[in-house]
Amino acid sequence: MVSRTDGDAAVVRRGVGKAKLGYQTHRGIDGAYGVITASEVGRGDENEAHRLGGLIDASHWVVGKQAGVVVADTKYGTRENYLACHRRGVVADIAPLRRVGVQSGRRRRIFAESAFIYDGQRDVYRCPGGEELRRRNHRVGRQAYEYVGLARVCRGCQLRSVRVR
Repeated sequence: MVSRTDGDAAVVRRGVGKAKLGYQTHRGIDGAYGVITASEVGRGDENEAHRLGGLIDASHWVVGKQAGVVVADTKYGTRENYLACHRRGVVADIAPLRRVGVQSGRRRRIFAESAFIYDGQRDVYRCPGGEELRRRNHRVGRQAYEYVGLARVCRGCQLRSVRVR
């Protein structure tokens, strides 16, 4: 499917409907007032994660002050976005991190499973910090494999200090 009038439109399918040509819109919204402070449009098939910084900058320009908290869905939950928010002093309330701190005791600051990306060809997971976790052993009782990273790498991770809500 190709548009004869708009070569930048991309084929996308949302839910169970038919595929169609379209775009994605991305908005920054002031949560206190419900006002759109930034807007960008991209191809319908793009990974929109790279748009977060631009939305924060545009919102800052319009409002005249830096955002204190950024709330976004899991598609914005990349290592680069977490670190960029941290460097700006912005609290990143992005879906994979929302569960951090909910647990108690030893598991208190562990990321949710959804924050880890599996690479089936290499049989490794990539953590939210971008490091690889390799298969260590088989948990027979749980019918699962355990994947781990290097402790020294985890201890030095910049995401350990990311403030989350």
